[in-house]
Amino acid sequence: MNELHFELILVSMEIGYPCICTNLCTANHIFRRSAYTNERFLEITEKNLICLQQILEYNVQHGFYFFRISSQTILFASHTVCTIDWAKHFASTSRTLGKYMNKVQ
Repeated sequence: MNELHFELILVSMEIGYPCICTNLCTANHIFRRSAYTNERFLEITEKNLICLQQILEYNVQHGFYFFRISSQTILFASHTVCTIDWAKHFASTSRTLGKYMNKVQ
């Protein structure tokens, strides 16, 4: 009888989680387009980016290095109702998030 040989191949994987962590705030605060104001947009976007930073830090602390950022994080960013240069307004925050993630790699 022939012997069967099994070879275990270990593969390094980076995984995320397909759910919302209820221990943290959510980076998906939203509001209706009919309620859009520049002030509301800035308020919600700032809140979402603060939560995004907390989520990224939590993920790194728990070994999760794959994360999909929702299009709701910066709600109405590509809609014509949004007339604010949000990329310029949140440039410092975006740089901070980017530097944090680059440092983690």
